[in-house]
Amino acid sequence: YKQGISMITVGNIPASLQKFQVAVALDARRDDYWRAASQALLLQTGNFLAQSNAAPSDTNLRAQVLNAASAAISAARQATQVNPADALNWDNLGSIYENLIPIASGADGVAIESYRESLNRDPKNPQELVNIARTFMGAADKLRLQGAGRKDWESKLGEAKPNLEKAIQLKSDYA
Repeated sequence: YKQGISMITVGNIPASLQKFQVAVALDARRDDYWRAASQALLLQTGNFLAQSNAAPSDTNLRAQVLNAASAAISAARQATQVNPADALNWDNLGSIYENLIPIASGADGVAIESYRESLNRDPKNPQELVNIARTFMGAADKLRLQGAGRKDWESKLGEAKPNLEKAIQLKSDYA
């Protein structure tokens, strides 16, 4: 696990994934192993996506994007199953889905739901409300890019504001 973390810090995602696979094989009951693996897989998804955007006709790259994204979701979900009481696991799952909003239909809804689960486990953490607001803003941006009407965009964007206000209510100096 520690070697996998070291590999990520130097940008060697494939090597880090191999190390995390070994760690998980040795002890699949460690949610931190699953969280780290999901983050490495998300980085891999981003790398494949960048390559796919540069070569949009390459169906092999597109498949790699989908496979890596699916694996990232699976690893993040496994962390929530191993330790559902830990808010970090739900936050991580929300983060994975939030990062997939541009490429995955419905990812915003699952991200928001996951962040709310995290907030249920850590109700005094204003960051989860900020994460929810950021997800609404990301979903609004996706609607705008897809050519949705201004009313739909404003509606989605408007859902962010109450969450930001609640975050400030939880911690007045959080602004």
